[in-house]
Amino acid sequence: MKITRRDFLKWMLASGVAIGVGEMGVTKATQFIASLKYTPVIWLQAAGCSGCTISFLNMVQNNVDEVPTVDKLLLDSIDLKYHNTLMAASGKEAMEILDAETRLNDSNYILIVEGGIPTVQNGIHCVIGEKNGKPLTALQALKDFALTAKHIIAIGTCSSFKGVAGAGTNPTGVNSVEGILGSDYTSRIINLPGCPVHPYIIGETIVKLLIGETITKDSKKRPLSLYSTKKLHDSVDGKNNCPLKGRSKTSKLGVCGSCFDELGCKGKEDETRVSCYTKYWGLDWTNTKGCLGAGNMCIGCSNPNFPFNKIYK
Repeated sequence: MKITRRDFLKWMLASGVAIGVGEMGVTKATQFIASLKYTPVIWLQAAGCSGCTISFLNMVQNNVDEVPTVDKLLLDSIDLKYHNTLMAASGKEAMEILDAETRLNDSNYILIVEGGIPTVQNGIHCVIGEKNGKPLTALQALKDFALTAKHIIAIGTCSSFKGVAGAGTNPTGVNSVEGILGSDYTSRIINLPGCPVHPYIIGETIVKLLIGETITKDSKKRPLSLYSTKKLHDSVDGKNNCPLKGRSKTSKLGVCGSCFDELGCKGKEDETRVSCYTKYWGLDWTNTKGCLGAGNMCIGCSNPNFPFNKIYK
């Protein structure tokens, strides 16, 4: 059964009429429904592990960087038209919803892409459904929905820079969103690398787009406010960027508050530009958060070269 948020509110209004809500109440309710505006979001999942989706669902703490919790965002701000994992519809019904959005030719939606995009044999190695009786590949879906999207967010390192999905010999020819779409889409693409990307990096980016704030990006299309201009081991304004830099070094994992340089920390790698350790994620560790606060080194998961067996081009 398909039901939109607007339809649900209409049903609630009809229920109010049935139980005798006054004419004034009906009029106000009708005006309220007519004024409802939600930004449509189409979320495509390609070659990946769904880790960024799980991360997005972990956006459950209040008052973090002025970003709403995931339930507030989904109920009050955006209209998540399509998400293979989160939507109630499936199979033919889900494809009908996706196909309907294509026909609208509306450039007001945000396109979110999670996972790398296989390209070998016209992308047949990653099929998200059927269209007109034929397989709909992630490659074709990206091309179709990018045409009229107002913004395109590549969520995670796989969609931003190929990542794990495109590592090694890469037999399915995985490419990034930017690698598929090319320079014509430069102004609309926003890369949010991370494996997975921090939930509040996702949330803050979406919120800024919703309110019409301009997002300043670096040369690799990462928001400068969320991905430092300095690598993790650089100093910023005379202070260490990494909260563990200069502390005693440890040769064991799980030792919180110590430097992991001797264990292969990727904080020294060029382009390891992160802000995840500054944000609330999981338990509120004293002074440190995220991987560093859990007693682990930075693995450089937001680096364009991650997992460090290839060179980003």
